[in-house]
Amino acid sequence: LRFMRLEAYPIKGMLHTSLLEFEKIDPATLPESVKPVYFRCASQVNDYARDMYDQPQYKRNFINVSRMMMDSLMNHVPRDSFMYRYYKASSRIISPEGAEAVAEMTVMLDSLSRDERIYARIAGEIGNYYATNHRNTERAEFYYALSAISDILTGNNEATSLHRLGKLLYDRGDVERAMRYL
Repeated sequence: LRFMRLEAYPIKGMLHTSLLEFEKIDPATLPESVKPVYFRCASQVNDYARDMYDQPQYKRNFINVSRMMMDSLMNHVPRDSFMYRYYKASSRIISPEGAEAVAEMTVMLDSLSRDERIYARIAGEIGNYYATNHRNTERAEFYYALSAISDILTGNNEATSLHRLGKLLYDRGDVERAMRYL
C-alpha cells in the first residue's frame, strides 16, 4: 500500500517526495511477495519524472532507472502471463525496438475491454510513443483519449493521459478544450 501511495504522489505534485522515498528503500530487504509492487511503482514514478523534465540528461537518468526497475519486475512475474508480455513490451517502447513494442501493445489493447485498469496504461504508453518519438499528435491524441476514457470508466487516476491530451490540445491552440481536460 505504501508503494502505491508513493506512486500517486507525482500526480498530486509531490514527485520529489516520491523519488526521495523510493531512494530510501532497499528492495533486497523486501519480502518476495512485495517486490513486484515495489518495482512496478518505482518504474512508474520514474516515468512520471521523465515526463516532468525537459533536459535530456535528466530524462535519460529517469529512463534508465525506470528500465532497471522494469527489468527487475519482469524477474518476479510469470513468463507466460499477460503482464509479463506487457512489461516486456513496455520496457522496449523507448528503445530502437519501439515500433515492434507498439505493435505488440496494440494487439494487447485490442484483446482488452476498456473497463480493465491495464487498458488505460497500455493506451497511454502507445500515446506517449506517438507524441514523443514520432511527433504524430493525431495518433497520440487518439490513444490518450482511449486511455482517458478507460480511466474514467474504471474510476482510476493512474494514467495521466487526460492531462497529456490537454497539453496536446493546448499546443494546437484548442485552449478551451485543453483547459477542461487539464
